[in-house]
Amino acid sequence: MPRNLLLIENSFGFGGSTVALTRLVRGLDPARYAAHVVVEHASQADHVRRFAGRDVPLEIRARPPLPQADVNGAPVARRNVLARLANAPLSALRTWRRASSYARRLEPLARDWGIELVHLNNNVTVNMGGILLAARLGVPCVVKEHGYDWHSWDVRLFARRVAHFMPDSGSVADDLRALGVGDDRMTVTWCPVPIEEYGDDAPRDAVRQELGIPGSARVVAMNGCLLHWKGQHVFLEAVLRLLGDHDDLHAVVIGDVPASARAAYRDELVQMIREGGAAQRVHLLGHRDDVPRLLAAIDVCVHASIVAEPFGMVIVEAMAARRPVIATRAGGPPEFVRDGETGFLVTPGSVDELEARLRALLADPALRRRVGEAARADVARRFGLRPHADATQAVYDRALGIG
Repeated sequence: MPRNLLLIENSFGFGGSTVALTRLVRGLDPARYAAHVVVEHASQADHVRRFAGRDVPLEIRARPPLPQADVNGAPVARRNVLARLANAPLSALRTWRRASSYARRLEPLARDWGIELVHLNNNVTVNMGGILLAARLGVPCVVKEHGYDWHSWDVRLFARRVAHFMPDSGSVADDLRALGVGDDRMTVTWCPVPIEEYGDDAPRDAVRQELGIPGSARVVAMNGCLLHWKGQHVFLEAVLRLLGDHDDLHAVVIGDVPASARAAYRDELVQMIREGGAAQRVHLLGHRDDVPRLLAAIDVCVHASIVAEPFGMVIVEAMAARRPVIATRAGGPPEFVRDGETGFLVTPGSVDELEARLRALLADPALRRRVGEAARADVARRFGLRPHADATQAVYDRALGIG
């Protein structure tokens, strides 16, 4: 009989962590583990149903909202330490109440499903309720760390209750070590990319026609949730500088504001485009489920996070599609983007560096092809769905004392 597994996705809305969880569910061995999923938003539930299978037990259970600061992607070293210390007692009390409430509300469902292990997506900071739930059920808990944690005393306390961590990258693993987690309690597992979905069969010209982009244009793109720390404003500033020198250049922004984040950032981007007179050549597409198809119509992909990115799944997806990528040199991306070979690295927040690299790539189709092919080969070797599922199931086995 398979062991009943509860996967909880607690996040600010649909994003890379939801995609990674869905791909994991697809890759699990049903003879070993039966997946049951709890998400927080309807957009996440829709994605799980579409891409993991409608036979997966699924529930939407919103946890009490977190402060906006809790969804910041910045590592703890970049946060205001004095402010955290001053607000620590009240914040800890509120956190405990939210966590307790969430665990109590989810416990009946978990018991009804016969859950034997809890897998928490994201990090300890947003999953204290899930950790309490595992304690109430008397089952082990593992955490797939998709980001950086607050280094507060209560997060450290809850982290001790976790049987094993699976950080997205060495950068996230370093953050866990600073939190007090030993190497014997963590295994780095890069997020998976089903490379077979990123082929060459997408109709490039048809996609461009659909987007209102000429077939002869050169197209640069950025994919990701619309959040200030993701740096879409940096990307657009570089693009606006280039438009005057490249009459055939178009830019595409894929992604939307997550459900629990502030929508004002999207408005700021729209204003940038309008003031730059670029409304006909910069295309805001919103959330799309057909990213592999869109990538076929793009020449260069950009990742522009202004703080350390824990992983950057959109980077690997673009590499899988043979697209040259420009990524920022902080967090996880330098671990899998070899500068000048499988992609290019620039300083976070540097519009000048990003503009210069875009100019060079736009002027050199041969370079784009060479880097794109090398990127595809590297992704095929390192980011398969099967190795990721196997590594994760090995963590489950260890937490349950199997073998």
